[in-house]
Amino acid sequence: MTEKESSTVYLPELLLSRLPPIRRMRGWRLYAANGKKLLSLWSDYGRNIFGYKPRGLATIAKSAIDRGLVAPSPGEWNGRIARMIQKHMPQRPFVKLFNSPEEATRIATGGVSKPAPGTCVFAFDAYMKKPEMTSEPESVSIILPVPAAFSIGILASKSPRSVKEKKSELIDGLHGMAAIHALSQMFEQEKIDSSEQWMRMDRFAGSLFERSGPWLYPRYPRSMHETIFMRCMERGILISPDYDFPSSVPGDFDIGELRPMLEVADMVLSGE
Repeated sequence: MTEKESSTVYLPELLLSRLPPIRRMRGWRLYAANGKKLLSLWSDYGRNIFGYKPRGLATIAKSAIDRGLVAPSPGEWNGRIARMIQKHMPQRPFVKLFNSPEEATRIATGGVSKPAPGTCVFAFDAYMKKPEMTSEPESVSIILPVPAAFSIGILASKSPRSVKEKKSELIDGLHGMAAIHALSQMFEQEKIDSSEQWMRMDRFAGSLFERSGPWLYPRYPRSMHETIFMRCMERGILISPDYDFPSSVPGDFDIGELRPMLEVADMVLSGE
């Protein structure tokens, strides 16, 4: 890699590249080719908040593939997605779909493809810390809680004038059905009290992170992020590689898997 190329490497990608080769992902765990297992607190910007293989996704994918719905085409999924957004976000009734999640995010953020609170809506969005804004954005990008390979871009706007120059794209049935399933899970979770599960994390992560719902925000300075990321990874825990996007409480974990966080916190506090 040249000096010019290395200077453009985005730190989160650089940190993730230090993981061992991954052979399998299941639930909130990664299984490496060298036999190492990691508990994931990294949601990939909200996409994996329900795990690497959300409940029901494999069945939906198989159904779509069995019916050959793998090429962009008009389908009933377009209308269903729009109606779901309009029901749960009535203040933003104008919905447009894109094959690329990044396209919807770029429009909402004004050119940035990385999802960000405020201009994007996530699962458990009410617990997200958002930047101060003089007014609500005209359009938001909805980040589906589904692995990136199955995701689409959804832009929800207050008025048709917000993005009148942008037209919805045709999407295939596999992605359309996955989006409907993800939205259903996303909105259903708003009615479920998961606070007891989230609070179990505090004993182990409280020294390193401030928790807001399932989201974990660093208490340590930005300058320490790379060191803490590596120390957690070496002890079988994957935290967010992006200091500006929170880690998250796994939907399933054992006490023993989290104990190493106490060791990392002791190292930080002692200045090691």
